Amino acid sequence: GFGIGCADGRLLNVTFPLERTSFNNQHIYTISLSGLKGGHSGVDINKHRGNAIKLMARFLRELSKKCEFDLFSINADFAKNVIPASAEAVISCSHGDELNNLISDMSVMLKAEYPDAMPHITLTVGESEFAPMSQKSRDALLSFLTLAPCGVYDLTSFRADRVETSNNIAPIITKEHNVELTLFARSLIASRGEELADKIRLLVKAFGAELDEFYSNPPWEPNYNSQLLEDFKKLYKFELGTEPEIEVVHAGLECGIIGAKYAGMDMIAIGPTMEGVHSPDEKLHVPSIERIYRILTAYLKL
Repeated sequence: GFGIGCADGRLLNVTFPLERTSFNNQHIYTISLSGLKGGHSGVDINKHRGNAIKLMARFLRELSKKCEFDLFSINADFAKNVIPASAEAVISCSHGDELNNLISDMSVMLKAEYPDAMPHITLTVGESEFAPMSQKSRDALLSFLTLAPCGVYDLTSFRADRVETSNNIAPIITKEHNVELTLFARSLIASRGEELADKIRLLVKAFGAELDEFYSNPPWEPNYNSQLLEDFKKLYKFELGTEPEIEVVHAGLECGIIGAKYAGMDMIAIGPTMEGVHSPDEKLHVPSIERIYRILTAYLKL
């Protein structure tokens, strides 16, 4: 099929300040949450993949209700446009029974919530190059991650199965004096993207964190009266014998950047079929390359 529109993208890079405290020599553990499906933070955001950073924060929040523990770090080193499939936290805790019981209970719960994946939580002996966070910093960080929007924010008015506005969290990297994380907000409508971004700004300010915002790509508004689109639709039907799918994608495309510089340019996006983009299951449908070649060469001969 052909793409005729795309979402904008706003990268909101958050630096969350930390206080560190003394270490009381409890056992140090690494908690690993893995087995989620991951995927592209735009086109896969509505597929109920689960964000490992959000789920790790949820696990640690539950642990804080059951027993005392120190938090050293949370890390999930993924690209900014990827739904993180795994995350790790380093903690110290002397309540081994409560910790193991929660791991067992949460593992069962996550498998029920994400039946298409194989989420699991493991516990291993860990180590940390940093002292533990103060309880104030720990609780603030976990509260921020719990409250931060993640996933589908709203659907389009013209198609109930299409995402209009969304947000993803990735990566998260713990350093000695701060935690760095990125929120990636997307929207097919610039004003709705700004609405979501403003809520994130307020949340960041409320927690005393710093924000560096970058507008990565503008939206590409679809032109259903495009002559180029009509030409390619006819060629597609003639060459392949079927009607092409016409899509407005919830992701950034180069056409959005080009269209912002050259207003009114007639454009479509065309390419081979891909699945599981930015995930371990990424695939390219090889026969689709030949189909695209046929259509492009036919157009160049017009």
